[in-house]
Amino acid sequence: MPNPLSTAPPKGPDHPAMNHAKAWQHVNTMAPDAIPAKVTQMDALIPVFGALASKPSVTQKDVIKAAADAAARGVATPSEAVKFISGMPTAPDALNPWLRNLYETNLSAQIHMKAAMLKQAQMQQQQAQQAAMPHPGAAPQ
Repeated sequence: MPNPLSTAPPKGPDHPAMNHAKAWQHVNTMAPDAIPAKVTQMDALIPVFGALASKPSVTQKDVIKAAADAAARGVATPSEAVKFISGMPTAPDALNPWLRNLYETNLSAQIHMKAAMLKQAQMQQQQAQQAAMPHPGAAPQ
């Protein structure tokens, strides 16, 4: 319960733009060589998150089944599936909002990871082009 004498504004859920910014910040801390594997994993998991989040009567059993299926298909490790299930809210009415937030956050991170991969590819292409250019003062061949 918030302190009624506090002068601080009440703390509610983060604004969606803040979640987007946090996803961007997280992606920028990732090792560049780790991003492609995470993109592949999220390409497989984001549709699952979306399907669960869009199901009005989603149950904990649905979430557990989806996590087990992801682990069985090799899309997630068993420990990732357990961590996912462990983070699931226990209140049935909190499950759908949790899944929607998970979907939105991972979709945002996916966009940032793909953008980082594009930027990395562009930088590699520019470096290759610069390496192929003759250097000033070099003897002609």
